[in-house]
Amino acid sequence: MLPTGDERAETERFAAEHREGFLQAITAAAEQLGGFLQEAELDARGLNPGDPGILVIPGLGAPAFQFDGNSLRLVAAEINTLLLAQEDPYGVADWWLLANNYLEGDIPANLIGKGEFFEQQLRGIANAELP
Repeated sequence: MLPTGDERAETERFAAEHREGFLQAITAAAEQLGGFLQEAELDARGLNPGDPGILVIPGLGAPAFQFDGNSLRLVAAEINTLLLAQEDPYGVADWWLLANNYLEGDIPANLIGKGEFFEQQLRGIANAELP
């Protein structure tokens, strides 16, 4: 279920208190999946960093797992839009890059590019987060 305004504020307070550890965890996970693309790299690929389908983590960039060459992966665009990546980039980064109970502790980003079966599983898990 997506957080309410009060829940989002509480998440932001928690994140502020634990930001360093959180940023280290999502950075480590993203680095294992190709690192980050900066705005200039997105522009060079013909991608708009303001696209609601692209997760851009403030101060870090856009995790590379979202892209296949110069293209944004459709499943990443769909889920980022669904989970409101532009409004809650840290929450969506948490969803993609940290352990997920539906996946028995695996991280969702590990399933990108593994085939339609796994991408459908990701869509289902993301939809389960909605109210």
